[in-house]
Amino acid sequence: MSNLSTFLPPKKDSIKTPPIVRKAFITSSTTHTIPTGVTVARPYAVGAGGLGGAGTAGGGGGMAYGDIAVVAGDVLTINIAAGVATVVKGGVTMLTANPASGATAGTASKNAAVTSGGNFSGGAGSSGIAGSGGGSSGSPLGAGVAGSSLAANAFGGSGWGGASVTSGGGGGVGGAGSTDYGGRGLTIPSLDPLLIGLEGLGGSRSGNTGGHGQLGAGGGPGANSSVGGAGGTGGGGGSASNNAGGDGGFGGGGGGAGGSSGNMTGGNGGFGGGGGSGTTAGGALGGAAAVLIFY
Repeated sequence: MSNLSTFLPPKKDSIKTPPIVRKAFITSSTTHTIPTGVTVARPYAVGAGGLGGAGTAGGGGGMAYGDIAVVAGDVLTINIAAGVATVVKGGVTMLTANPASGATAGTASKNAAVTSGGNFSGGAGSSGIAGSGGGSSGSPLGAGVAGSSLAANAFGGSGWGGASVTSGGGGGVGGAGSTDYGGRGLTIPSLDPLLIGLEGLGGSRSGNTGGHGQLGAGGGPGANSSVGGAGGTGGGGGSASNNAGGDGGFGGGGGGAGGSSGNMTGGNGGFGGGGGSGTTAGGALGGAAAVLIFY
């Protein structure tokens, strides 16, 4: 029998636990000093996504995360170089997130002292197929989602919870994109700090232009020479025809671009996401490496 008190609001005189919130978003090497009163820090490290281009969609970077026991005055050293992100405490590497290399996804690892976390590879991109979506980074949901690809078609970029379909929107945290919409965010709220609030709706076509996805959702697909929509956090960018694919949100892959004329370049990946593939020359950037710290 379940304990009903678990589901009831706390009494007014009960002791309240401060919420876990993001304290730092780091994109270059630095240090972070733990303040008074903090006993556990929860960093998330994500490696850079792979470069997209004509006929190549980048893979997603790896992600490592979890709880690290700390005391006031402890210093976390954040190293970000060559697409690799690491978190070091007391000379010991606690988290390592490796970058993708082209279409090959990045990996990740964590020290045994890191608890209540994980380390997951990104999703693969594709090589030799124009219009492919970029792969998403690893996430608390698990390994990243590979970018979708099929000759002579354009696909949205992958999100943390799903990929895309032909001429479709980007994948979202809660599922795949469709021909008219980006994938939506979570249908059941998560308690993981990185996933809290990622419950938005996917972008849709507004006329021909792909709409932007809300938090956790994919960008909508573009049509008739209009651009794909950008993904929200964890969402992939929408696909496009005869124009540029949408950019991925944090961790999301860039949308692919197909067609026969115009600016057919893939969308850029969000932090850790792979760049999308286009049918014309010009690289779609893979998302940079980053570290987020919560407590």
